[in-house]
Amino acid sequence: SDEEFSDEEFSDDGSTGDDDFEEDLNESTLLTTKHEGYNLSSIEVDFVSEGMRGQEAGRYISENTRLKKLVIKGESMEWNRGSGTLEWFSSLCTGLARNRSISLLSFGECKLDEEAAATTIATISPFIELNTNLQRLDFVSCSLGDESTRLLAS
Repeated sequence: SDEEFSDEEFSDDGSTGDDDFEEDLNESTLLTTKHEGYNLSSIEVDFVSEGMRGQEAGRYISENTRLKKLVIKGESMEWNRGSGTLEWFSSLCTGLARNRSISLLSFGECKLDEEAAATTIATISPFIELNTNLQRLDFVSCSLGDESTRLLAS
């Protein structure tokens, strides 16, 4: 469907408005949705769950055909190389690359170094190129660097 997004529905910081199906992506959410057999239409990721592997999160995102909005808020995540966040985030993005239902993808305050940003953009490029439902892609206060900007523009 050709769903339009209103300004009230999405603020400039990439956050979504009220949505009955919006949930934080964590181990409890994944277990609940897996056992109860439903898929969420809106997910917010604002921390790396210690109890959930990035591969599980990525698989859930890739297989969820109902998912329309994915908001990744990185301000509370530790983005240094030894923290585990980059590996978790990379696995999440690998799953995201296979999703074709998301119409809004928002990254906020993801403090990647230039190499990690370029790798992330290259990883999700199939999502950007092949997802005909994608209507809005936001990078809010993210450090992307020149190479990532070139990748996004091409």
